[in-house]
Amino acid sequence: MDGQGKYGLLARGDAEYFLRLPKDGYIDFIWDVAAGYLCLKEAGGKMSDSFGRRLDFSDIGKERNAKLPDCV
Repeated sequence: MDGQGKYGLLARGDAEYFLRLPKDGYIDFIWDVAAGYLCLKEAGGKMSDSFGRRLDFSDIGKERNAKLPDCV
């Protein structure tokens, strides 16, 4: 499933988790998950990065090279 629909599935309880694991070198922007984060949070859910850290929306507009944890 592509787009924000997966966050809706999580928010209404149709799924317990999903992993967003981008390809190596993919440029990721925090706003890619902002709307889904809000829906999930309002439904009582939680979201973190692949390292288990809280998402930091203060870096909006800055690109990040997506990187998986070394243990994956």
